[in-house]
Amino acid sequence: MTNEEVKAAKRAYYHAHKVEIRQKRKLRYKANPSQQIEATRLWRAKNPEKVKSYGVRTSRRARLKYNYGLTMAEWNVMFDAQGCVCAICHCTTPRSVYAWHTDHDHDTGRIRGILCAHCNTGLGRFEDNPDRLIAAAAYLRSTSDEAWKWKPKAQA
Repeated sequence: MTNEEVKAAKRAYYHAHKVEIRQKRKLRYKANPSQQIEATRLWRAKNPEKVKSYGVRTSRRARLKYNYGLTMAEWNVMFDAQGCVCAICHCTTPRSVYAWHTDHDHDTGRIRGILCAHCNTGLGRFEDNPDRLIAAAAYLRSTSDEAWKWKPKAQA
């Protein structure tokens, strides 16, 4: 096998087993985070040319392809189908200096929609847990001005 064929085979294997590979990496990191951080630091010190070349992946187009297997055209079709607004709050701006966020299920990798920075961060803070989000909404409704019984003492 040529070097290119080996790389292609490794890529194919990774894409076929992405979920299991990511789960194993997470478990290995959780078991000993300091060891994983140190191993990464050592690898980066030994391979500065590779680290530098990985910076190329940080372009939006490359990240979409690498992380989600999407081309920019496919992402644009998704966003257009969504009405070019946040899937949650329907704002028309990303509310971030970066860009819109491609929301995805961290367990399956399935893309759910395109979100503004605030909504994406909010989902992350609630760990993508619908029950926690429902509880938060109920809390906000129960503490609205009409429902809230406690009032602060007047300042003298």
